[in-house]
Amino acid sequence: MYIIVNADDLGRDEQTNAAILQALDSNRITSTTVMANAPAFRDAISQLQRRAPSSVGVHLNATEFFPLTSDAALKPLLNADGAFNGKIRRIYPTRMLVHAVYLEWSAQIREVIRSGIQPTHLDSHHHIHTLPQLYPVIRALQKDFGIRRVRRGKNVYAFDSCYNYCVLAWRVACHLGLMVGTNGIATDAFTDLPTFLSAHSRLKEKIRSLEIMVHPGHPDHHEDDVLLASQQWRSMAVKHHLIGYDQLR
Repeated sequence: MYIIVNADDLGRDEQTNAAILQALDSNRITSTTVMANAPAFRDAISQLQRRAPSSVGVHLNATEFFPLTSDAALKPLLNADGAFNGKIRRIYPTRMLVHAVYLEWSAQIREVIRSGIQPTHLDSHHHIHTLPQLYPVIRALQKDFGIRRVRRGKNVYAFDSCYNYCVLAWRVACHLGLMVGTNGIATDAFTDLPTFLSAHSRLKEKIRSLEIMVHPGHPDHHEDDVLLASQQWRSMAVKHHLIGYDQLR
């Protein structure tokens, strides 16, 4: 199996940056995605420029921190201070709002490119790029910036998770929605590290490629730091091919 280990939230704060970059240096992860509107974005870029990793994507954001653009149509997604309010899933997606998200995400990608990083892939903060109302935005961004690789929705679950075939069918439909019309590239499967370790023995042989999402240095995901350093993960990782998004075909 080809496995991408991608660290989300680069740029969130300097503690997160340090943990992700240390994980890159020690080859515990193979890829990362950076938030262009996050407080420690500049620190992240300066660190990346010294290392020049081959797999760096854009962590598209419309749920936290301040937007880079000032389109009035973004107002339903902002709080009184002008920062994203995290309510995008509960807001009716008018045509103007969807276009404003497109402009904001375009600005975030351009900011990364202007910093000297050519993005290898796209994903998003809190997985909002998998919302059906934002499929047209993702497709347009892939076309406009020539970024074909994109994270799919989660489709590997822990054994005791409560899901059924309707949920799995929905995940397949979401994946097709992201891919249609873009000639997009995605892994066969996507999950988080704790789930992968618990579900590894059940994964079917037809899964050739899989992305594992991790959050080094994040206070709400301390388990990821522990597992990445564990013998359980190291012994399992050597059984597979660890690659970056730039190697995904």
